[in-house]
Amino acid sequence: MNSKTRGFLLVAGAVAVAIILFFVLRGGSGSDSGSNTTTAAEKADANGLVIKLKGGEPVGGPKTLRYSKGEQVTFTVIPDGSEEEIHVHGYEIAKEADGTKPLKFSFAAELEGSYEIEAHSTSGSAALVATLEVSPG
Repeated sequence: MNSKTRGFLLVAGAVAVAIILFFVLRGGSGSDSGSNTTTAAEKADANGLVIKLKGGEPVGGPKTLRYSKGEQVTFTVIPDGSEEEIHVHGYEIAKEADGTKPLKFSFAAELEGSYEIEAHSTSGSAALVATLEVSPG
């Protein structure tokens, strides 16, 4: 095999490996099967999950936040300006939106069960932002 052919094959192989790594490292073939659930890495981040809203809805769809009882729940919602408040049902925690200023939530997961987190808009409608699931500790 001459050096030009070998060089071409090496470059082609490197490109193929780069493409495969791109799809593997970004989470697969574009399937959203687990992309709306917080991961251990996201929970470990002191800032928690960031949920951006557009048109009153969460970008990428509603998320599922899973915690064990006693853990610290931490997440941030970035409103798009059409929301009046963000409300964590069950825990009865609500924060008034001020335009697009991020709203940071941080509280202990003390109540077991499944709870909706909603964006209440100025028009009176409510959109599901996320579901908080707290399992026994």
